Amino acid sequence: TVYDFGEEGEIAYFVMEFIQGHELKQYLDSGVQFSLEKSLGYMVDLLGALDYAHSQGIVHRDIKPANVMVDQSGRLKLTDFGVVKMLDNQEGTQAGTMVGTPGYMSPEQILGTGVSPRSDIFAAGVILYQLLTWQKPFTGDGVFTIQQMIVNDDPVSPTSLNASLPPVLDQIVAKALAKKPEDRYTHARDFADDIKRFLAGGAQQA
Repeated sequence: TVYDFGEEGEIAYFVMEFIQGHELKQYLDSGVQFSLEKSLGYMVDLLGALDYAHSQGIVHRDIKPANVMVDQSGRLKLTDFGVVKMLDNQEGTQAGTMVGTPGYMSPEQILGTGVSPRSDIFAAGVILYQLLTWQKPFTGDGVFTIQQMIVNDDPVSPTSLNASLPPVLDQIVAKALAKKPEDRYTHARDFADDIKRFLAGGAQQA
């Protein structure tokens, strides 16, 4: 929760909720492997936060495990709104300076063709991939190599790395990580709905 914002001299600030917990990155870096149910529950929390931000005309632009915290009650919280972009409309923004973190940036962020809520959805898809496989989908020697992979290469399917996963999760991940924004989920809630259907046991296809 962001409670306040303002300026003090030449310093801009905002006041946020204090969260007792740990970054998701700490868990992933230390090799923690969450159960499938818990991993997907975390994604539902993340996508709920993204859906609300997007409904307020905000694109986060830097979704990554270091900006996601798990609080003491086990709920996931989205943090660090320092590089958000206000939407000019509900579809997207004008192209501008590349902002984001290598490995989690969408193809359009890398190409500088503008960002939209679907850019955040791509980054959320990267996190889902990590939670399912315990590996990043795009890796390489250096930032340029990673960026080229994001723009040009499809990662191997999650089930290829974790055979215990149901194939429907491959479809969900593939839709979230589609190269073209228009091929991804339109809204974060649509992404979450497919996960919820799977958790409810009723999802046969994404």
